Order: sequence, then structure tokens, then C-alpha cells
Amino acid sequence: MKKNNVRDYIISAFRFYARMGEPDESEIKKLTHLTTAERLDLSAVAGMLNALSERGDISALAAVREIYFTEADKKLRRNEISQRVIHYALENYTSDRTVWRNLERAWKLFLNIRQLRIEYY
Repeated sequence: MKKNNVRDYIISAFRFYARMGEPDESEIKKLTHLTTAERLDLSAVAGMLNALSERGDISALAAVREIYFTEADKKLRRNEISQRVIHYALENYTSDRTVWRNLERAWKLFLNIRQLRIEYY
């Protein structure tokens, strides 16, 4: 598969948020030992999760939590995300393509909230 630095950045931000214990906005402001970029990433992920829940996009919210937040402290193995997507799709009686679309909605929302001007296709 072609290397996608944008996707890697987003996945890294999601996993960082999970490693930090899924803090809310007030907790993020108290994390003064983090760099500004790290706090902005955490805020964007928290905002993305809030926006998904406000929209009622439970499928995307559940997919993000199950696929990216699971074992966030461990190093990813080759094709692990793809395997998680397939496993999640089988457990939830949906297609893996639908799960990827749900994840892509979350990715784009994160980029928008983080205000990154990246053309993502």
C-alpha cells in the first residue's frame, strides 16, 4: 500500500489521545508538560469525538474507539489496523469498506478541527 503521511499523523494523534487517558478539554489545559502541538492534537481529537457524538454518528465513533484506542500503548505491527478493521466489520455485521468510510469521516473531521490545510483524498 502507498505510504500516506497524513493518515499516519491522524492515527498517531488518535493513539496519543488514548495513551493520555482520553482527557477532556479541561484536563488537556492542565497538561502543561506537553508541547503546544501535542495539546492542539489532543484538543482536536476530543473535539472530533464530541462532534461525532453530537451528530449521532455512533458507527464512526465506535469504530475509532475500537480500532485506534485499543492497545494504544503498544507498537503497531504491520497490517494491524487493516486486521482490526476486518475484525470490527465481522463483529458488527458490516463491510470493511463501510468501516473505512466511517474512519475517513472521523479523519476529515479531525483535520478540519485541527485546522490543517491538507488536501486529503
